[in-house]
Amino acid sequence: MNERRVHSTSRTFSTHIVSFALLSLIWAVAGCGAGGLSLVERAELARTESRWFDALEAYEALVEAHPDQLDLRRERVRAAHQAGQISLLIDRLRSGSESSAGSPAARYELALAIAIRGEPASDVEALEILVGVAEELPRNAEVQYRMGRLRLDQERFEEAVVPLERAVELEPAHVRSRIAL
Repeated sequence: MNERRVHSTSRTFSTHIVSFALLSLIWAVAGCGAGGLSLVERAELARTESRWFDALEAYEALVEAHPDQLDLRRERVRAAHQAGQISLLIDRLRSGSESSAGSPAARYELALAIAIRGEPASDVEALEILVGVAEELPRNAEVQYRMGRLRLDQERFEEAVVPLERAVELEPAHVRSRIAL
């Protein structure tokens, strides 16, 4: 009985390997391999298909190439969270091991990562970091939105209004801020 199970398992494993090889070949012939899609397209495709480790890998490269882009950092946090790698990302951001360590964008990402982890007092720490980032990036609607959002999460509704209104003032089309208000 055990011999049958082992034989069946190895046949299933072999079938998966052949299927993967065929899909890789089709993907490459169709021009959709690593050279066929841009890094942004690969990240977005992996994200929409819930392939979080692939998305995280792509966002890692994108953040390295564009360290000041807050939207890429936000997506990297999302991918790390979904891939179960949020604590590792927080540790890396705190250790300063990245080339952009200490920058407002890196601290913004750290605040998002801390908040998404959801541990007790994490929103307070995240908000403290964001306040410092907002002082350095006072005209950034996304930073203002995140400060307002964290205050809403802490049920500090009256305090949330100011940064949310500031985000709309800075960027009238900032839909998430308008919705939060």
